[in-house]
Amino acid sequence: MRNLKKILALVLALMMVLSVMVFASAANYDDYSDKDQVSPEYAEAVEVLTGMDIFWGSENSFYPKSNVTRAEVATLLYRIMTGDITGSQVGIYKDYGMFDDVLETNWFAGYVNYAANGELVVGVGDNKYNPKGNVTGYEWITMLLRAIGYDANGEISGSTWKITAASQAKESGILGSFNEATLNSALTREQVAYLLFNAIQARKVNYTNAFGYRPSSLGYTIAWDMFRLAKTGTISVDAWGRPGYYWYADVDADAAKEAGEATYATIEEAPVKTYNTAVTECDVASAVDIKTSKTYDAWYNGNQVIDGETIVATATTVKIGGQGMLTEVYKDRIVFIDTFLASVKSVANAKFDAAGHLASPATLVLTVYDGAGATTDVRLTNGATNYTYSVGQYLLVNAETEGAYTTNIETSAAYQYVEIVGVATSIVGSQSKIWWNEEKHTIGGTDYNDAIRFYLDQAGIDQTANHSWLFDQYGNLIGAVDIISTNYAVLKNIQWIPVTGSTGYAQATLVDLSGNESTVKVRSIDGDAATTADMVNDVFGAWDADNFAASYTDNAAVTGGTRVGFSDNTDDTAYVSNELLNNVCYQGYAMYRVDTNLDGYVSLQGFEGATTIVNYADNVNVVKNASAIRDAGNNVVVHVSDNTQFLVKGVGNTYTSYTGTANIPTFTNNSVELFYVDVNRDNIAEYVYIKDGTLANTDGMHVLYVTESSYSKMTTAGTYVMENVILDGQNAKVTVANVNVANLLAAGKGKTFAVDFTNGVIANTADVTLSTAANAIGVVAPSAASRVIYLGDDVTVSNNTMVSEYANVSYRVDGAVVCGQNVALTTDALDGYGVWVVYTAGVYNTVSHVYVGTALNEVAAANVYLNGAGTALTGYTVGGTARALTYALTVTGPTADNANLTATALFRGTLGTWANQNDTYGNATTGSITVTSESGSHTATYNITRQASAPAKTQAVTSNWSYTFNSAIVDEPTCYQKTAAGTDLDAVKAALANAKTVSLADITPDGSSYTIKLTNASGGYYTIAVYTPDQYADAQKTLTAGTTPGEATWTGTLGEGYYIVVGGATGSGTCTYYEAFHIVP
Repeated sequence: MRNLKKILALVLALMMVLSVMVFASAANYDDYSDKDQVSPEYAEAVEVLTGMDIFWGSENSFYPKSNVTRAEVATLLYRIMTGDITGSQVGIYKDYGMFDDVLETNWFAGYVNYAANGELVVGVGDNKYNPKGNVTGYEWITMLLRAIGYDANGEISGSTWKITAASQAKESGILGSFNEATLNSALTREQVAYLLFNAIQARKVNYTNAFGYRPSSLGYTIAWDMFRLAKTGTISVDAWGRPGYYWYADVDADAAKEAGEATYATIEEAPVKTYNTAVTECDVASAVDIKTSKTYDAWYNGNQVIDGETIVATATTVKIGGQGMLTEVYKDRIVFIDTFLASVKSVANAKFDAAGHLASPATLVLTVYDGAGATTDVRLTNGATNYTYSVGQYLLVNAETEGAYTTNIETSAAYQYVEIVGVATSIVGSQSKIWWNEEKHTIGGTDYNDAIRFYLDQAGIDQTANHSWLFDQYGNLIGAVDIISTNYAVLKNIQWIPVTGSTGYAQATLVDLSGNESTVKVRSIDGDAATTADMVNDVFGAWDADNFAASYTDNAAVTGGTRVGFSDNTDDTAYVSNELLNNVCYQGYAMYRVDTNLDGYVSLQGFEGATTIVNYADNVNVVKNASAIRDAGNNVVVHVSDNTQFLVKGVGNTYTSYTGTANIPTFTNNSVELFYVDVNRDNIAEYVYIKDGTLANTDGMHVLYVTESSYSKMTTAGTYVMENVILDGQNAKVTVANVNVANLLAAGKGKTFAVDFTNGVIANTADVTLSTAANAIGVVAPSAASRVIYLGDDVTVSNNTMVSEYANVSYRVDGAVVCGQNVALTTDALDGYGVWVVYTAGVYNTVSHVYVGTALNEVAAANVYLNGAGTALTGYTVGGTARALTYALTVTGPTADNANLTATALFRGTLGTWANQNDTYGNATTGSITVTSESGSHTATYNITRQASAPAKTQAVTSNWSYTFNSAIVDEPTCYQKTAAGTDLDAVKAALANAKTVSLADITPDGSSYTIKLTNASGGYYTIAVYTPDQYADAQKTLTAGTTPGEATWTGTLGEGYYIVVGGATGSGTCTYYEAFHIVP
């Protein structure tokens, strides 16, 4: 009985292997958030079994230290024994009822019953399995031993079962390096994985009374038999030359990994020794046990050199590696990887086209410092995932170089390979000691080693100014730059904190550009020295002397004491009261770079020496979705991007942060006072603080011109941004609420719309209206009296007067701004372009903006459908021209005489969205409908006449009959069958009318006769009839099917002009399918 159960289980398993996909798609071990918690000795097993989809994690975690239940290990046994990774067939076993505590409704029922039925697991007594109990090491290795063929003689039983199991598991290789002392304890997930991984690689065995356990002749290992699991030899598994190997599915069993064979895991070998400083050869030799010398292949920043490094045990002064260079010594090679400093040059988000497809990937351009005074730009892409770095940030990177003995990064984009290590950390300070011929710097009394690739040095031997000092991941200095900080903030308030025994200190609350507040101790503040007697009400004009020292005042201004605020240049002091209410002049005063000094105090920097750090501008324009801040003369003050961070001061000393201009408030013209920072001096501000401005009404109808058919999704806000549109005459970006609005606008490239904003956003497609010639639409800009209208693609211009193509209406265009296509406002230059004007109605219809783009369609066309079907009938589209004409339409098709005709007149509405006007004419035979063109300038009226035609009597069908004429294979003719309106004779006639020609020259007679044979593997009954040319009329009759299923044969004489008719039927009787041949010379 025992062997019968095992045989049954194996048969069922084999059936399932044949019915499921053995090679499951691999999961990703790297996705586990807790992979670093997996013990090193178990990591490979976990990674491979995860890749094979045998051992699963949960919610992106593996939980390596959690215990495993007996139900869960039954699941693992089922997967390895059947290959049914997904459990698609496990329901077969759910009602086997092997144990009282395993119910059919339990999720694990099928798994436990399968394992018990195959005698891979046993219960705990009283017909119980204890599915929720934790599995112990002894239990698990016993189950695994049974899986590979042991315990066939029942030897793992009785009082010594644990000793026997441990002995067999050790001998078979299941235990590996597992600590046997822990086998009596509940196993963790990583331990279960380790033992399972060893077991599936262990040799299967068979038991006989004569020979005991011998290697199985029916299989090799579970890993190979069920999953074709194989491992490559040692290869380089990354760009840097690190050694390792792949576990993969060797589907074709050729012991070579090929394209298309799934990779389950990439295992990187652990280095024997790792260094990140220069080290002598003798120290390396001692660490890796080299007695005399050893020659290694070497990899330098991704470049291989055969026999590149020889380590000599007696070399006490010769060094390899360098400060900050990662040096990894392996058994067969040494890998050297430099860390380079890089600055972020530009960042571009991913863009999508009108269909939502990725149009261009997220892009990051870095300037890498790869030599003294040398740089190389590299471009990285990241698909649809945007980078989180900002322009001006310093990053640490590893990069392939042009050769083994150079630090120059590949300049060819095709060969560039760069990996980002992370963001460089930094401190601010000045040099307190200068080193000569020593690779180190002393900053504020602390010595730091220089990285070997310390190439960016803007500090030199200067000991007076603060600099930003950048560190690599090992704590070495890798660069020194003039202070370019991402630490910018607005001074929210400040007060003096008295301290007993000292004068105290100034404490400020800062608001960064993300809106976060922090409290700091202030050493100095930059500002504008007072020019009025009352410093409290003095206004900012420009940065004055650098570093006003913060100092206490009792604010006794009324009685002649020291006043609060910035004093004049004679003492360069910023006086601060210990009462917040007295310090209102500092509230939101300016934006600063926040420099942290080595003593923990900060200096609020807007100006340093002769250099402006934070720029100031007043009476400027900040426009929603604009790409630049402009002055009253429309000159660019500074450009902005959708990465620019804005902080806007509100009522009550409150602050609101924004990214990009899409959602910032709208201000009236020339009303904004602001500070901005252009970190990398590319004329694009990274940070803008709007200190003051007059808010305008943001809602209402505006004019929008679409310049490109793409948009970007703002992942944080869930909205979409139309890039590079023209809004009210200015280059801008437009925020829309959903993808439907984005697609609608993207499809209207080159066209002008009136769009209705609600809280700065275009909310719905109903808020987008294509401007046509049908009527002028009122808009709010440049004034509340403005209107927009389409004038056509054939306008005339004379003496600064533009006349519409469609109506005798003129518009004055002198002084108008041309938007869209850059063309002159002349009749010839505008010919063929669609032209829109924004104007103020009056005697002259004065135009503020002319939009030049894609001409609107002037054709008023209609598509007519039968019964409201969604697809126009081919050949029955009617169209109009510039005149209103009447058209007659005859609609034919398989329709009854009383069928209804729905005529759907479609006209080009907003941006290609078809607007519908439907009239149903019932049983009437005529009707009319009027259609308006996209341009709004033309209409056409259609009279529609319906006339039904007779339905088809036959139809061509697929038959898959095969023919031979003697030994020649002949292609099958078209097969015909009657329709509901026809007869079998109609099918015969259709076959004859479309007979396939066969040349006598292509077939050789068998003696004096010919043999025609038809076969069809799908069955059916057939007959073959042959007619001479004189018998063509006789051929037009139905045939009776033969009695032999799946074939028919005819033998006789053939000649030029003969007809061969073949009939077929699903059963005996009259044939219902017909094909025909015609014999030619």
